[in-house]
Amino acid sequence: MISVSVDEAPSTARRRESLEAAPDESAALEQLIAVYEEVSLSQSRKLEIAVADLRRSNSELARFAHAVSHDLQEPLRAVVFSTQLLLRELDGKLEPEANELAADIVAGVLRMRALIGGLLDYSQVGSSQIAPRLLEPAALLADVLADLGPALDESGAKVTCDALPHVVADPVQLGRVFQNLIANAIKFRGPEAPCIHISAEAHANEHVFSVADNGIGIDPSQHQRVFALFQRLHSPAEYRGLGLGLAIVKRIVEVHGGRIWLDSTEGCGARFFFSLPSDPSRSTPSPVSRE
Repeated sequence: MISVSVDEAPSTARRRESLEAAPDESAALEQLIAVYEEVSLSQSRKLEIAVADLRRSNSELARFAHAVSHDLQEPLRAVVFSTQLLLRELDGKLEPEANELAADIVAGVLRMRALIGGLLDYSQVGSSQIAPRLLEPAALLADVLADLGPALDESGAKVTCDALPHVVADPVQLGRVFQNLIANAIKFRGPEAPCIHISAEAHANEHVFSVADNGIGIDPSQHQRVFALFQRLHSPAEYRGLGLGLAIVKRIVEVHGGRIWLDSTEGCGARFFFSLPSDPSRSTPSPVSRE
């Protein structure tokens, strides 16, 4: 048998000794309740302190990331400017190999700037950035589809959507979740035009949303990797990107108290799921679609 000991305050210990000595059952019950309430209060205070420390740590981390990214961006801008200035001054005087090398320097620095900016964006997705309110995802999704209009038209994508329930969430951040998942479905499409379907199911304490597509799919061994920072399954020559989108989506969902996962096999499309706390007092609005 495994036993666990918990340090008790002196007053708690005294009550426990009194409880053991009390012959009257009602008095013993009162003593037991008092001991339970005192222990619960002590644990609650410890939890409040831990939460406050975590929030302070997250805030300090966000400020640090912002300061570091700003300090790093300045010398990178100087490198790009100096290299481009040098190319203009030496226009026609450099060998082709030297021009290619200078172009590679500029491209590498610009990519580094994009990575730093993405990291800053990731660090700022925290509770201090979230302003949740009751909203209708269908209306939000319509705005997202309008923003993605050129990409949808170019790819010939068809987007359908079931009725979506009202949820409590930050509209900007939830919009980013939908936009990233739909944009990924367009980017990682197969030989056929993308078919994207958005739906939601009600569960006991949450609504589970899903974004399904008919794209190239993801090998099951890579399902966890796609949510990690700067993790790419394809080379930049195949698909552009920094490997940050799904990491930011995961962070947004988790800040809202939800979770995210996917169901996919390579060559058979992908279906991303994410959950949000439910609000059963609201009815379900009408579906939206874009074809």
